[in-house]
Amino acid sequence: MLEYGCHVRDVLFNLRDRIILGAAEDNPTPNRLYPDVRVDLGLYTADDPQQLADEIATAAALFTRTIDVLPRGYELRPIFYNWPVAATRTLGWVAAQALHECEHHYSDAQAQT
Repeated sequence: MLEYGCHVRDVLFNLRDRIILGAAEDNPTPNRLYPDVRVDLGLYTADDPQQLADEIATAAALFTRTIDVLPRGYELRPIFYNWPVAATRTLGWVAAQALHECEHHYSDAQAQT
C-alpha cells in the first residue's frame, strides 16, 4: 500500500513538471520517472503513511493549480512521450494521464486490502 501511495505522489510531481516543461518548450522529451529504480533503491521504505498522505494532498493541489492557470489552448501543446508507445501527445493528455494514474493505483491498492 505504501509503495502505491509513494508512486502516486511521485507521478503527480513528475507530471506537473512535464506540464511546465511542455508549456515552456515545443514538443520536449521529458525525463523518465524510473519507478522501478525508486523501489530498488529503497526510496519508499522510510516513508511515513501520514506524511505520505499529506504529500499526496500537496502534490494533487499543486498539479490542479498548475492545470487551472494554464492559458486557454495550452492543453493542445505537444510533448513527446516514450510510454506506452513513442508518440507526440498533448498537455491535455498528460493531465488525463495524471487522473488515470490516480484512479488506477487507487484500484490496485483497494484490491490489496
